[in-house]
Amino acid sequence: MHENPDHPPPRGGVLARPAHRPAAAEATGTTYLVVPSRPEAAVKSWRKLVTAVSTGPERKGAFALEGKFLEPGVAYAVSTGAVVVTVDQYPGHRQVVMARVGAAELETEKEWSLKAPLGKRVTDFIGRRLPAGAADHRAQQVDAVPNRFADRCVLCRNPVAAGAGRVIPVSGYRSKRPAHHAGACPPPPPPPEVLTPNRRSEPCLLCGMWVYAEDGVARLLTSPDADSRPRYRAAHTECPADGMPGPENRRTGWCGQCSQPVPPATGYWDIDKEEVRHRPGRCPEPEPEPVWWARRPKGEPPLEAGEVRRVQVDLRPGRAAVPDNLPVPVTAAGFRMLSPTYVELVGRVLECTEDRGGRQWARVRAASGAEAVEVLAAEGAREAEAEPAASLLRGSFSAEVITFTPWLAEITGRSPRYGWVRKFQPAHVDYTRSNRKGTRGAVHHWSLKPNRLYETEYPLSRRERVRKYLMVDAQGDVREISRDEALAWLNAGATWPAH
Repeated sequence: MHENPDHPPPRGGVLARPAHRPAAAEATGTTYLVVPSRPEAAVKSWRKLVTAVSTGPERKGAFALEGKFLEPGVAYAVSTGAVVVTVDQYPGHRQVVMARVGAAELETEKEWSLKAPLGKRVTDFIGRRLPAGAADHRAQQVDAVPNRFADRCVLCRNPVAAGAGRVIPVSGYRSKRPAHHAGACPPPPPPPEVLTPNRRSEPCLLCGMWVYAEDGVARLLTSPDADSRPRYRAAHTECPADGMPGPENRRTGWCGQCSQPVPPATGYWDIDKEEVRHRPGRCPEPEPEPVWWARRPKGEPPLEAGEVRRVQVDLRPGRAAVPDNLPVPVTAAGFRMLSPTYVELVGRVLECTEDRGGRQWARVRAASGAEAVEVLAAEGAREAEAEPAASLLRGSFSAEVITFTPWLAEITGRSPRYGWVRKFQPAHVDYTRSNRKGTRGAVHHWSLKPNRLYETEYPLSRRERVRKYLMVDAQGDVREISRDEALAWLNAGATWPAH
């Protein structure tokens, strides 16, 4: 043991400050007291109610003392006769006190001044003097743990001075958080009428036009209740004379009021109806002639403004973000009905745009007779050449599997969604030179009928594939034809008696 005259150990009743003791405590065997505070000169301190001393080799020194740690300076209701150990570490030594809870205060039984950490000699001494019922001793905290550091209250977010509040457990935090004492949180200040800058994009509270985040201010809507958060709305600093009710459109769309195209950054997006619109009062005059919206079919060349060409018009209603087309009169140049809701005509392209999926759309009108004569003459010449084959010989076509499986389909009509109405043909597969899984080397064979139009797609290599249109000639040979020839065969074939 080491005696240090600069830090004399506390004696008897000086060790703990007694708390108010209710009259019922005499009958329950409980003592109300305040645990000794941490000395100012101490580097580190801890206090523990000891309920047992472990004798296992894995727990040595202070770790052998089992029980509950006590907060310094906090009042507890402790079982009378329980053993409390206090340790205060100073520069150069540790002051250890073993005390017993008396009827009104802690009574010191043994003191040590150690140069080394708590050892087996001290823990064995404490273990020999534990009462028989030490395992049943309890310490119930009766007041709040004071906060040691200045911080913000976790309840009201106002500053809490060191020692002026308490620490409480908060869900989501590993350690306790500082807070004012119960009922001591100051009332929150009144919410400001105006916040700068505005952090939300929404319609202006004053004029209803769109306000972008960081452009205006946020104004308090109403005086909030004490239990509710204040509500703010965005507002212009100075309301513009030519504002828009929604955010600026980023890409070309169709106006929900006039069905005319709206180029990027020239209109706005109507959030309620989810459609693009021109600025208020900026919709152009309606076209003097009927116009329709036509989508470029897959595989066809891009549409260009000003050109005259055959276009397909979808008459189905309810397409997303695309205006509904009016019926096409049968007197339109090159009118051809592909299905009850899908027609063709020769039209002049007025303007082009793309939707969000990258598909090209065009606004077209029916071409005049002078404009359509060249297109109709070229189509008539191709259809005149598309005569049925006199022979009834079948043709054969084969394609090998190279990672990708080939397919062949008969084209029987036109589709607004897929371009063609296809009837896929079953194949006879030869696995003679195929690998075990059939992913390479298997050969697909098809038998093709005369006077029928077919489309096929097959691989040339692992990364390259090709798509072709096929027909069977009078000699039974399968030959490739162009897309224009395929269209001529399809259009002319509807008039053949064999079909």
